[in-house]
Amino acid sequence: MAREKYLDSKAERICIGFRNLFLRNVLKHALSRWRENAYKDVVEQMEFTQQNFETTVTCQQAEMKQIQKTKHTRAKKVLDQNKMKKANTAFKEMAKILKALRVKREILKQNLAFANTKRAL
Repeated sequence: MAREKYLDSKAERICIGFRNLFLRNVLKHALSRWRENAYKDVVEQMEFTQQNFETTVTCQQAEMKQIQKTKHTRAKKVLDQNKMKKANTAFKEMAKILKALRVKREILKQNLAFANTKRAL
């Protein structure tokens, strides 16, 4: 019985306190402050998210520029290597042709010398 009376009086005090707060507009002001603070928190979070997004975008753009620069450098290097390969191949073929011409010239000299020796006899 005493416990029930204690609980009833406690509930009654809480209700009276709530009623007094409500009548003095304290709850209205508290709710108003809570809304303002919640709004400020949401706006700050949105601004932080937007700044984070902007920094991410700029970092990604810088990284993409670096990737493009690397790709262009590699492509230029490959093209230069292909040009050098073609030039080296052409030089090797030219060297083979010149060697064949030298051999041919030596053979012609030898044939000429042989023909001259035969005429001399």
